[in-house]
Order: sequence, then C-alpha cells, then structure tokens
Amino acid sequence: MLLQASILMSILVQPAPSIGTSAEPNEPAGQVVRLIEVGDHEVLPGVIRPKHEVTLSSSFDTLLGELRVEEGQHVSEGQILAVLDDRVVRAALKVAETQAERAAQIDHAEAVYEQAKDTLARIRAAYEQNAAAEAELVAAELDCEIAEADLRSAKESKREALASLELAQSRLEEHMVRAPFDGVVVRTHAEPREMVTPGSPLIEIISDDGLCVDLYLPVSVADSVCVGDYYALKVEDPKPVVVAARVRYIEPRVDAVSRTIRVVFDVGPAEESSRVYSGVLSYPAARVPELDHQQLRAMAARAQFNEDEGGQASNHMLQGPTAFSWSAALGIEGMR
Repeated sequence: MLLQASILMSILVQPAPSIGTSAEPNEPAGQVVRLIEVGDHEVLPGVIRPKHEVTLSSSFDTLLGELRVEEGQHVSEGQILAVLDDRVVRAALKVAETQAERAAQIDHAEAVYEQAKDTLARIRAAYEQNAAAEAELVAAELDCEIAEADLRSAKESKREALASLELAQSRLEEHMVRAPFDGVVVRTHAEPREMVTPGSPLIEIISDDGLCVDLYLPVSVADSVCVGDYYALKVEDPKPVVVAARVRYIEPRVDAVSRTIRVVFDVGPAEESSRVYSGVLSYPAARVPELDHQQLRAMAARAQFNEDEGGQASNHMLQGPTAFSWSAALGIEGMR
C-alpha cells in the first residue's frame, strides 16, 4: 500500500500529457491498451459472457425439498443451494449409522475366541501329560477354529456396515445441490415441493470474477495480438463504451472455413458511469473516443495499479489515433 501511495503521489505531481498523443519514448514503460488493427477485414462481434456459468439441475425425479438461495445472492464454492427431498435417504442413513456403530457382535466373537484358545491350550497341555484323550484335543482345536471364523465374520460384517454407511452418506450428498464455484445466483427455476426432473434447469449461477468475450479474428489480425496484452474493445449496450480487454487465450488452430482464430479477451473496467452486461455484443474499437473531465476523473478513480515482476507499479494507457493514459487522468485530477 505504501508503494502504491508513493507512486500515486509521484504521478499526481507530473505534468499531464496532452490527450490525443501517444506516450513519449522516455516515459516509464507500463501496461498499454492498444487498438486492434483490423484493416479491411470484417470482424464479427462477440458476445460478452461470464468467465464461468452453469445451470444446475436434479439428477433424478424427485421433489424439491428446500431452496436456500434467492436471485442475486452471492454464493461460495461448495455452498448448499438447494436440497432435494431426502426423507428416505436420511432414514436409510440412520439405519446404516446404527449398524456401523454396533460393536457387541465383535466383542462377543473376540471373547468366545479367547476362551476357545485358553481351553485348547489347557487340553493340549493335559494331552502332552497323557491326562486328556486325543478326541478331546481334536474337539478343542475344532472349537477354536470355529470361534476364529466367527470373529472374522463379525469383522467382515463391521466392514460391510461401514461401507453401507458410506454409501448412505453418498446418496444423501446426491440430494444436495452445491455451488461449483464462487458466483452469483442469476435465476431460480423451481419452488420448494415442486417436482424436478433430470435436465430441467433448477438454478443458474455465473462467476463474479469478471467477464470475457470470444472474438474470431482473421489469421493476420490474430497474429498481431499477444497473450497478456490489453486491447480496446467497443461495447454498444446499454450505451456505447470502450473497455480495456486483456488477451487470456489464443486458440492454437485456424478454422478451415472462415480462416479465423478464436481469441478470448477478459474485459476490464469501463468508465465509472457505465456498466458492461453479459450478453451484449463487443468488437474491436476503431478509435478511442474523446473524453471530458468528468469521464477522466471517473476513469482515474477506477485505475488500478499492479506491481509487476520488477516490484514497480504499472499504469494502463490507451494508444492509437486518440490516446488516453491513466497518468493523464490522474494529472488532470490533481490539477483541478
């Protein structure tokens, strides 16, 4: 925090570069937001989407027992969102727990086995002294073997009971609908005591770690972008706005029909007065729009400084026909 504050103060006192020019060569290197030079190529817009989204449903026909979330609620990975009707499996679980906790059968078998071993030892000693008949020794050995077999059977029954308990617990877990990741509940499709079926939507969740968009760029255009770099994308709804988008992934193959490559952009912050929604169209920005002081102050408030590998903070800058730098906005903000 001290490092960030010191860097922020040093930027505030610097003269603000003029809007509409690129950064000077001697300006400290930072994370640059570039324009995608599409030239004469036609690039179809992509649909902005959450980085992760899922529609949860029941795995079998049953009633919805509980709905523990509501639309708009933030949830954590592993959190129980809904519970399917679990009355039968809970009853089976109690039976399995009772059987697994039984120790009397093993205790009885162990006691009988120990007694059989003692009896066998006494009769064997007597037989060696010619004080017991051979038939008595054979009978004692047989009783000991039977007692040992009964003990093994009791232990096997215990293991089976534990396995049945684990199975009952797993069946109960099947009735719990959990969040697969941190996110937001955007829609629920059922109410408690309503019948739910496999494949029918129950709860929709989107991740809250940002948005992304897939653009299919011509090969020559895709070859000019780099993973980790920032580029300007335009979003039309709810109102036109240019956002900074970071290239997260470039698919290593070319579509044979369209001769395009899929490039995944993580969408960054826009102006404070704007909101970017999932489901709207986005495409490469042709230029960076002119910004007034109010927009500059809003964007400066949203500017994020991140420490790079060298331990220095970097600022985001737009470069192109019309350029904008976060340091410029901060300079203006400091002078007003």
